[in-house]
Amino acid sequence: MRPLALATFAVALAAALCVGAAAVLPSAAGAPEAVPRASAAETAAQMREIYCPTRDCTGGRDWLVMKPSAAAGWAVGSVAFLASGILVQFRNSFTCLAMTELGISLFLRAGLNYKNGNKRSIYIASLFFNYHAAVLLFVGIVGGAFMVKLLYDQDKPGRSIASTVGTVLVNMALFSMVVAGVVIMFREETLVTKNVGWRLIQAVFYIMVILTAVSFGLLVWNIFTGDSTLTVASVALLVAAILIGLWSSFMLARTYLPLGNVTHSSEVAFYLLNVAPLLIIGIIF
Repeated sequence: MRPLALATFAVALAAALCVGAAAVLPSAAGAPEAVPRASAAETAAQMREIYCPTRDCTGGRDWLVMKPSAAAGWAVGSVAFLASGILVQFRNSFTCLAMTELGISLFLRAGLNYKNGNKRSIYIASLFFNYHAAVLLFVGIVGGAFMVKLLYDQDKPGRSIASTVGTVLVNMALFSMVVAGVVIMFREETLVTKNVGWRLIQAVFYIMVILTAVSFGLLVWNIFTGDSTLTVASVALLVAAILIGLWSSFMLARTYLPLGNVTHSSEVAFYLLNVAPLLIIGIIF
């Protein structure tokens, strides 16, 4: 078992359990609360910044238009943590980290159903972990597609270094854009039609769609023209590329569709087109 991956999993799991306990468990009877509960007015104010049940809000942010299912969040989040804990022995550490982040995201999303906790902060954190879990898997898939291509072109070793450096730069750029986008998106002064944070998140989805299409083309080319010994790896990466392409296309479409559209208002669509592709990638990749 890889020590670094195991340590990453343990820290992330501990953090998730702490967050879940803080959000769900009531304080002991008769004991003073260390942190006073938010008043009904404060909670309502926090919810107004993230929750739009009327589905007619503007402001260019990833609005929550329905109360998420707590049971689904805990159940599917547990599956993600289970996948991370089992696959840490066999998979790349970034894949296990992505599964851990997905589990944290779903646990936080489930925590929105409980009284305790700052709803705005919980929702923002859940979005970040969801986005970044996908980015981690995306970078791994794109990097893998280019590395397989380079294995076919072993007479050009310089390209391997360029591919590795390029993958690191793309990872850093997307991570920075996700952090900045999520933070800026929910600032009060950015509650306008052209929200800079929302545009950054859109840019992340655009980059993912474009580079996934390029990776798809490379992998198809490798399958039909390359060495048969690497065909299995290319096919596995191709399936993963299709799934991450489905995720990024779904998320990009949501940024343009109205809040009343099924992509925003359906819990089933959220789990089928957002969570399921990431879980499947984590298991097969």
